[in-house]
Amino acid sequence: MFRRLNKYLTPLNAQELRNATYDGAFARLALRLASDEYWAENRIVTSVSIRRMADVEFMSELVIGVMHGPQGGSAKVVDDYYGNYEDFDEEFPGQRKATRLFRVTLETVKTVLPNIKETRWSNKTDFYTLFVTVASLLQMGTLPRSSESKVRVALGRFADEIATRLREERARVSEPAIDYVRAVEKGANDKRRRADRQAALLDVIGRFFKKKRSALNG
Repeated sequence: MFRRLNKYLTPLNAQELRNATYDGAFARLALRLASDEYWAENRIVTSVSIRRMADVEFMSELVIGVMHGPQGGSAKVVDDYYGNYEDFDEEFPGQRKATRLFRVTLETVKTVLPNIKETRWSNKTDFYTLFVTVASLLQMGTLPRSSESKVRVALGRFADEIATRLREERARVSEPAIDYVRAVEKGANDKRRRADRQAALLDVIGRFFKKKRSALNG
């Protein structure tokens, strides 16, 4: 690390500093999830970002979102979560549940959007919203096989509406699309903006998920 700094005068970024500082269960989970080739194969992360550990940082944000809902993407926010979980060496509280939900969410995304790299949902900002939204829905229910294609179509139409609205700010599109665009244009990684995008996407795909009996019974 220091050899590289001395040779290229490249300062460490936030995630590289975390990697040098933390080695607890949360840090190791983020590293393990980032090793999946899916992220690079589907253009969610680039080879350049992988070299600077931005893929690990993104996995950290996704895990935090799965566990706690949309959160801010600033370095301080991510640092705080690393610090909160650092004292847990073997396993942090809720790790098994979070890991299981993460993997089920990823499998659901793969099934619904097998060609995700050809859609706007492979963009990191949009993928974050899609992933955390699907995770929140899977916490409360399931996606029936018969509804998988319906979600695929709904996401395609919604992406088209978003693109239309981004091209023309007065274009007539649905309210969720208007809200989503408003929350993606500036400060896209702010907690409020991420929450607003999730709310818009819930309006679009939430009805296709079937609530579990326990959730229906409160």
